[in-house]
Amino acid sequence: MSARVAGSALVEQLFLQTPGAGVLTGPDCVMGEAIEPLSATHVRVYLQVREGQVVQARYQVRGCPFTIAALAILAPQWAGSPAASLRVDADGLERILEAPADRRGRFLLIEDALTQALSACATVLA
Repeated sequence: MSARVAGSALVEQLFLQTPGAGVLTGPDCVMGEAIEPLSATHVRVYLQVREGQVVQARYQVRGCPFTIAALAILAPQWAGSPAASLRVDADGLERILEAPADRRGRFLLIEDALTQALSACATVLA
């Protein structure tokens, strides 16, 4: 008997497959990081940005299945977008992932990591 992941079938699929996970390095890459010590959730968002456009987005995460699933949805969506347009829609993620209300803080942690990465874009890649 295999263990079940908390949440919807979509959460389980994304948790197990982790599409878009990984690290980006190079002169046109930045990283943002956010940590929530009480839950031991740790999020890193990596962006490769050229001329204001996100070429690739990747992530590393230690957290609950909902946090991992949210990043698996967001990273591919961010690729190809203008860096200035990147957002985390916590309400939308809650609906799509059928997440309980107590997981909202995890989505806001992702937003914090993204904000830090975008700030790095403004300074490092300017």
